[in-house]
Amino acid sequence: MTRVLSSAQDTANTSATDLKDKTEVAANIADRLELMIAALQDLPETEVEADAQFLAEAAAANPDANIFVRNASRKAPQ
Repeated sequence: MTRVLSSAQDTANTSATDLKDKTEVAANIADRLELMIAALQDLPETEVEADAQFLAEAAAANPDANIFVRNASRKAPQ
């Protein structure tokens, strides 16, 4: 019984350590994503609009192309 309990405690400790490590990695990634989003907000609107226009024209020219376009009028292929 003592051996089983000891094994369970070791497993729990290992799991807790792994979870702590993964939580720290996730927090670091969240910080980096936050910085990326903040940097995107600093882009001038004209560049963003030009990129959107380019993507819309590319999608219209080739509707089967595998590109992501945020356009409510475009429907997903079926």
